[in-house]
Amino acid sequence: MRAVVIGAGLIAKQHLAALQKCRNVEVVGVCDLSPAKAEAASERFGVSGWFTDHREMLAQTRPDVAHVTTPARTHCRIGTDCLRSGANVLIEKPIATDETELEQILDEAEEAGRWVIEDYNYLFNDDVQAMRRLAASGRMGELRRVEVRLHLGVFGPGSPYLDADAPHPATGEPLGAVSDFITHMAYLAHAFAGRGVADGVSCRRRNDSSPSIDSLVATIDGEACVATLAFDAYAQPDEFRLRVHGSRLVVDANLFEKGLTVTECGESPNPLSPIRGSLSRGAQEVRNAGRSLSRKLSGGPGAYEGLWRLIAGAYESLEAGKAPPISPSHIRSVNRLVAELSQAGGEVCVSS
Repeated sequence: MRAVVIGAGLIAKQHLAALQKCRNVEVVGVCDLSPAKAEAASERFGVSGWFTDHREMLAQTRPDVAHVTTPARTHCRIGTDCLRSGANVLIEKPIATDETELEQILDEAEEAGRWVIEDYNYLFNDDVQAMRRLAASGRMGELRRVEVRLHLGVFGPGSPYLDADAPHPATGEPLGAVSDFITHMAYLAHAFAGRGVADGVSCRRRNDSSPSIDSLVATIDGEACVATLAFDAYAQPDEFRLRVHGSRLVVDANLFEKGLTVTECGESPNPLSPIRGSLSRGAQEVRNAGRSLSRKLSGGPGAYEGLWRLIAGAYESLEAGKAPPISPSHIRSVNRLVAELSQAGGEVCVSS
């Protein structure tokens, strides 16, 4: 199959690296408005052609799949062009800036008989997949609560969100820098809590000099259970924590690192249970530290392992004529939740 990548920024490099590992896939073009970026990506990843006009590239290369890794405000236009050229499309999150654009892309894909997939890469990480298997098997018991917490110092020195000369695309969105990450948090909550609605959202800026919203806390009323989302741009250390509480097991993972911690829930209170649980979690954390170190030294995809797996699985499914790994209904549910959370961006509390 023939593939092209539109956009040659940081995330595009992960797409290109993943494509190099896919069997029966040839990357026939990379495109960016910057000739230097397009040519550099082409040379680095051994791509035969580079372009500065995506329509020209689509016409010349006739790809089976187009990867769109450009800013969100361009996704609808470029994604539609790709679908009309006959390509299936994998688009970086967020797939669209509003519901009208989302429906345009999904309707265009349906009319063309092609796939469109939004990148839900963390959903395909080893640890998240293991958590989903535990939940589906019933070993966790009844799901009681899902917590998704992201602490990430996005406003530190050299931050792209603070560059006044080249404003980051997310700074124009209602949630500011948080917009770059809220889709990740929403699809992880959706994976365990099911389809849900935002039931209480709090957004804050620490002071008037903050470049945008730097803290968000939300409660999601899901079909299976309640989920809470929390983002903070200043809390440290950096972590992306997913914790799922069941009636039998509580399973926890830091998605920036490697490994799960699993805690058993007793049927009745036991004074020794907290001690036993602490010892067990400590042993698991030591094991996880070793796995994290091994991953960092391996030179592989690191925290992008899910993206590589999603891309490989998408091509395998396409070649076999199977359904896409992420369905249009799934994309609609996640984006509906993201839209509800984004609406809260206009009601911001500024801390004194």
